[in-house]
Amino acid sequence: MGLGRSNLFANRDQPGGTCQRRPLSLQLVRLREFEKEAKSRVVSLLFFASFPVLSCPLRSIGLCIRFSLGLLFLSGPPPLIHSSLRISSATLKIPFPFPTMAEEIRATSYVGFDSITQQIEHKLLKRGFQFNVIVVGQTGLGKSTLINTIFASHLIDSKGRLAADEPVRQTTEIQAVSHVIVENGVKLRLNIVDTPGYGDQINNEGCWDPIIKYIKDQHSAYLRKELTAQRDPYIQDTRIHCCLYFFNPTGHSLRPIDVIVMKKLSEVVNVVPVIAKSDSLTLEERESFKAKIREELVYHNIRLYPFDTDEDDEEEVHLNESIRQIVPFAVVGSESNVIIDGKSVRGRKNRWGVVNVEDPEHCEFVHLRNFLTRTHLQDLIETTARIHYEAFRSKQLLALKEGAARGPAAAQ
Repeated sequence: MGLGRSNLFANRDQPGGTCQRRPLSLQLVRLREFEKEAKSRVVSLLFFASFPVLSCPLRSIGLCIRFSLGLLFLSGPPPLIHSSLRISSATLKIPFPFPTMAEEIRATSYVGFDSITQQIEHKLLKRGFQFNVIVVGQTGLGKSTLINTIFASHLIDSKGRLAADEPVRQTTEIQAVSHVIVENGVKLRLNIVDTPGYGDQINNEGCWDPIIKYIKDQHSAYLRKELTAQRDPYIQDTRIHCCLYFFNPTGHSLRPIDVIVMKKLSEVVNVVPVIAKSDSLTLEERESFKAKIREELVYHNIRLYPFDTDEDDEEEVHLNESIRQIVPFAVVGSESNVIIDGKSVRGRKNRWGVVNVEDPEHCEFVHLRNFLTRTHLQDLIETTARIHYEAFRSKQLLALKEGAARGPAAAQ
């Protein structure tokens, strides 16, 4: 897409290959027509403005030049350009200088470029990392407790009603908190978004709308910053990287609200399903419940994270497949320490024994923690940008383009 060969250079292609100058008044008319055409395509120009000019293929240099001229025309009346000036992609056919496939050669002596990984690590450590997670589920399922257990810190408080006279929430609220966690010199800015009030009403119709809107609003905010003429070199990323969706441990099939909400969420965010307070189920009930959930997810065509890509190697494909066999994660959360065999562990002590949160025989908390922090943390961030944000970005820019195209047509 581009502005095409505009009327600006219409005084050309005369017999014999020569160009003749036209009267100045006619040139001004041509320039005004071109300016009007350029302004009607402002959204199309913004679409290209979101990419650096240097990223354009060399064979499209003519397109980039015409695009740059169009930006100048949008800023005001253009200067007079000699009619003999001719710029086209045909005159700028430059072969790409680098071969697509290069032979691998081993250096005969040490060069030192293998230290680039250390250089990248040094810069990333100074900048730190950011991870944004949203928790969705009914009040009382232990969402806050599980987040605090995963990151071994007290990060958020429970939002449930603790007093009889405390008013009941009438709508789903969005509450975000931010913390910086440091581990072995690595700084992680963790943004946690809680959704108190979700699914707690008598009529839960539309209770998921504030959640979907919040996730899309973060995409929209990032897109606006990305399209700014003078954007920050490091845009603060508030896009949601992961959604922990909590199931009530009923042991039965999914509720209709769970099916609807997960279907909507899976279109805009990476969804990780969790069975809360799984210690209330026996081992047989737990496995049966997990199997029913997986069957319903397949039946309703709900595609959950992780996703396989062509870039994944054999080890990553195997790891993702092992995760799918575990999902949904049956977990237990606890911020309390109990003594087992002389060791202090996080767990829940009952009259009949102790549930050790970090024991894989008791629950799948360790698998969830390793999945979120040790094996798929970076992939969650990249998948958000590569799949969910790109889908949102494409829809928005295409809608703007179509709106701009309808504008001049409606005016006529």
